[in-house]
This record gives sequence, C-alpha cells and structure tokens, in this order.
Amino acid sequence: MSNKGKEKKHGRDREVKPYLEDNQEYCYRVAFHYTANPELAKDALQEAIIKAMVHYSQLRNEKYMKTWFYRILVNECKTVLKKFPRREEFDMTWIPDTDAGDQNLKLAVNHCLESLKPQYRDIIYLRFYQGFEFQEISRILGMRKGTVKSRYYKGMELLKMQWESESHV
Repeated sequence: MSNKGKEKKHGRDREVKPYLEDNQEYCYRVAFHYTANPELAKDALQEAIIKAMVHYSQLRNEKYMKTWFYRILVNECKTVLKKFPRREEFDMTWIPDTDAGDQNLKLAVNHCLESLKPQYRDIIYLRFYQGFEFQEISRILGMRKGTVKSRYYKGMELLKMQWESESHV
C-alpha cells in the first residue's frame, strides 16, 4: 500500500472508528428497529460499518457523520429486509423502565405505533425516539424535507386517532 493510501486509511480510522465505538449501542438500536431481529440487525450494522470505512472519502463534511452513517445503516437494513420477511413487531425495550404503570403505557403506545404504515412509523421513530431533526431524517431516508414533515404530521395524526379509538384517552 502506498503512503497516500496508508494516510487515507489512518484518517478514516481516526474519524469513523471513534464515532462507531461511541455510538455502537445507538446504531444497533436503529438497526434492530428496522429489522426486529437481533441477528439481522447485527448483519446490517456490520455491513454498514464496512461501507462507511470503504466510502469514508465520500463524506464531504465531518459534522454530517451521524446522518451520513445512519443513511448507510438504514439502506443496509432495507437491503437485509429484502432478503428476509419484514419484522413481526416494533421493539421499544430499549426505553428505560421506570415503573409498571409506565411499562403499560409504553406497550399501549407500541401497539398504536405498530399499526402505522412503515412510511409514517419510521419517521416518527427517528424524530421522536432518536431525536433527529427533519433535515437529518430527510438525509437518512433520502427524501425531501417537506415529504418527511408531511409524513410525520400525518403519522402523528393517525397515531392520535388510533390511540383515541382504543380508548386510551
């Protein structure tokens, strides 16, 4: 390997590895959200890490590392899901337990959220549970910010209707 190639590899290692080490649990949760299968989530995450390491030079601005990697990860999850059936249920076990009453509420919200189409549910998950801004979600999912916002608000409206129809009000 030439010196230039070694320098690029070391630069990539200095930037990508620390990010992934600091965010490995967070990244796994996103992969698990999409796949609802621990093995598929690990496979997708591993493939995303490899692609990030190989294509690091395509990242134009370091401040977008998070959204850049999440877009790679989401795309890998979609690729894995093409090979295997869609997840059976939406997992929210990563939310810390506080007491039994809150757990029942989480289960009720989970049930309502799972009833939404993935085009709404995924955006709500990224916005509400992962804390991404609309612009970041648009980069991750590869769609316009306006589309993300309209699907988010429509999804929230549908979620509210589902919640009310199940007499949680």
